[in-house]
This record gives sequence, C-alpha cells and structure tokens, in this order.
Amino acid sequence: MNEAKVIGEIQKNKREKIIVSANEFKGHKYVDLRIHFNDGESEEYKPSKKGIAIKPEIAEQIIKMIQEAAKEIANSTESTDSTESNKE
Repeated sequence: MNEAKVIGEIQKNKREKIIVSANEFKGHKYVDLRIHFNDGESEEYKPSKKGIAIKPEIAEQIIKMIQEAAKEIANSTESTDSTESNKE
C-alpha cells in the first residue's frame, strides 16, 4: 500500500475537513487523522501538519478514550444545563 486509502471525511468548518486514511510509510502501516484545508485558490483540499498518525494496534484504545471523553463532556453539559435551569 503506497498510496493513502481514504476511509472517510468529515467537514470541520467552511475551509477544513478531517480525513481518516490508512497509510504506509517506510514499511510501517498506520491510521492517519489529518486536517485538510482549502487554500481558496482551487477546489482541492490539501493536507496540513495538524493531525495524528497512530499504529493500528492502538486504534481501538484511542477510539474508546475518545468515546469516554465525549460522554464526559455530554454529562458535564447536562449537569450544567440542569443547574442553570434550577437558577431560573
């Protein structure tokens, strides 16, 4: 696998998207999550330095931690919302 295989992309904002791909570099395979940007000169998105490359072996652990962090944020938002509504 010499070329990146794009798995999916999510629009982050008007000028940026997050692209998840499966890559290989110098014989090492990895999962790449990278922000790509539109420079305004073309319709093409270009990769930025902002991103992370991880070994496939630890991808599942990272996914679990991201989900846990998202739940923590959701729970703290719910707590804040209920506290604020009690003040009214």
